[in-house]
Amino acid sequence: MACVFDKSKSRARSTGKRFETEIANSIRYLDEPCLMCRPDDIVGERFTNKKPGDFIMLWRGMGWLLECKTTASVSFPYGNIRQHQIDFLYKAHNSGNAGILIIALRKNRKTRCWAIPIKKWGKKPDDRKSIPVEWFEEHGLELERIKFKLPGRKNECYGWDIAAMGELYGV
Repeated sequence: MACVFDKSKSRARSTGKRFETEIANSIRYLDEPCLMCRPDDIVGERFTNKKPGDFIMLWRGMGWLLECKTTASVSFPYGNIRQHQIDFLYKAHNSGNAGILIIALRKNRKTRCWAIPIKKWGKKPDDRKSIPVEWFEEHGLELERIKFKLPGRKNECYGWDIAAMGELYGV
């Protein structure tokens, strides 16, 4: 049987990885103390291989669990986030830390990005397959697109003003 390469899935994966890189660079750009790790080699709970999130940060006296999602649409499909990811974000929140879903909607060369505390996420309505942009505008914190230069790098890079996320938790 021939191996079939699905370019659409590969492109989606690379777009997601690029977005995660933008977030990682944005964390590195913070001009205040922050410890960040990517839990690629950490397991979330005993005997599971599911990652708790894309980034774990210690920042402004709190633990932050960040899950990054992106889609080339003007709405976010519920199927793009797995139940275990939501569960880990709720565990972070319920233990007194921040569980944040960072969602970027990329459509027609325009990208908008929101940080949504998991406590605002709620349950999926039975009659909806995706979340419209209006929901993000009402419940999320829109992050500003920024261009910056990281120390030790030649070129400028793009990212998001994640320092604004402190507003979500009053820190």
